[in-house]
Amino acid sequence: MAVTRAFNVKKVTADNDTIAGPVAIESILYLPGTGSPDAKIKQTDTNGMILWDADSASTRIWEEMCIHVPANETLHFDLAGTGTVVYIYEES
Repeated sequence: MAVTRAFNVKKVTADNDTIAGPVAIESILYLPGTGSPDAKIKQTDTNGMILWDADSASTRIWEEMCIHVPANETLHFDLAGTGTVVYIYEES
């Protein structure tokens, strides 16, 4: 696991990391790594519904959104590329 937190920001740096709810996401920052960077946020596990996808983007992406994850659910992160990072900004 490589999820770290500072205030209302969570940094995800490893493939197959998870964040347990409750979580209220207001924005996402995607920083692509090298190789074939990609990031997907899925419901529950790697087979879950895709909630957000960087779509193999090789450039930085900042998106505002509204995703509320209840206490009994989990977010799963599929990251590809060396050094790919996703920042989750929670509602404050």
